[in-house]
Amino acid sequence: MRRCPRVVASLLCALALASCFSGRSRASAPADPYRITVEELEASRLDNLYDAVRQLRPGWFRRVGTAGDQRILVYLDDQQVGGVTALGRFTTRSVSEIRYLAPTEAQVRYGQINFGRPAILLQSAH
Repeated sequence: MRRCPRVVASLLCALALASCFSGRSRASAPADPYRITVEELEASRLDNLYDAVRQLRPGWFRRVGTAGDQRILVYLDDQQVGGVTALGRFTTRSVSEIRYLAPTEAQVRYGQINFGRPAILLQSAH
């Protein structure tokens, strides 16, 4: 019977910890580092995707090393549209999602053209 108070105390601690985390809203959850949602784009109040990506995920441009963001290829609905400057041609309202692919992932998906190059994928709003 001596274990009963320990068990009760353990359960109360677990319950207290669970209650601390249950009040957390979806809005306070950290953003996916490899994805930008339409909700984030709307909240940014920016007009073009280049500025939105720079503000919302600046690490996407820093990950490419010394060659800078010129190495990034941009795809709209799986069709290559150019380098990172192509993002400036699209409005934040024209896409439903933006994803970042690391160089290896991009090469597997799009072939040798992405050897050593990351990709930014745009999903058009339908």
